[in-house]
Amino acid sequence: SDCLELVHHADLPDRSGIGSSSSFTVGLLNCIFSYKNKKISKRNLALSAINIEQNKIKENVGSQDQTIASYGGLNKINFSKNKKITVNKILMKDSSFKKFNESLVLFFTGFSRNSSDVTKYYLKNMKNNESKLLEISQITNEAFNIFQSKEIDIEKIGFYLNESWKLKRNLSSKVSNELIDNIYQNGINNGAYGGKLLGAGSGGFICFLVEPSEKKKFISRFKNLLHIPVNLENSGSKIIYNNENLK
Repeated sequence: SDCLELVHHADLPDRSGIGSSSSFTVGLLNCIFSYKNKKISKRNLALSAINIEQNKIKENVGSQDQTIASYGGLNKINFSKNKKITVNKILMKDSSFKKFNESLVLFFTGFSRNSSDVTKYYLKNMKNNESKLLEISQITNEAFNIFQSKEIDIEKIGFYLNESWKLKRNLSSKVSNELIDNIYQNGINNGAYGGKLLGAGSGGFICFLVEPSEKKKFISRFKNLLHIPVNLENSGSKIIYNNENLK
């Protein structure tokens, strides 16, 4: 019989709003399919991870994290009522991609939470929040157009990031708190074009967009927060080593 040893390494903590649990599920499935010599598309890898998290272990999670971890890069993802997922890759010039990467600032707020617990409050208020959710969807379309333009406008992206955060913050009392509000306001006061808390809310990582030339000075203003250097990647989950002779 097969004997399988699984070792998991993570650079950042779980329950922090950056899709770590879905990344783990996607990565594990990718390894298992590879171990069984089965090819799987990025789409089916995402759907398999969604099925496990939503149907098998009954988590209150969406479908975006699994899709992002499978596909990688920047995408516009459409979700329909019949659970059909359409992924449109955002095509950017190398210069725009570089500028966007250089404008990202990520801080750890210093505490984690269970996203499933926070998300259940969204679900309870879904009907009441319908207008806010539609506005968030419209903001996504506006931002998508900016990403697709000849030269990316970081300031405009920051504006829409702010608008989406204001709407998201009001979806539930569980999304934010005094500490997060203070960090966010400090970021804006210190020149950030925009920012928002990542994930479901209540803790984890907060992201800002700043002018690349001002980035070092901006980070120095947050001595009590852990800064995490971050860059976007384009490949999604991948097998980096596969020795057929070990099987």
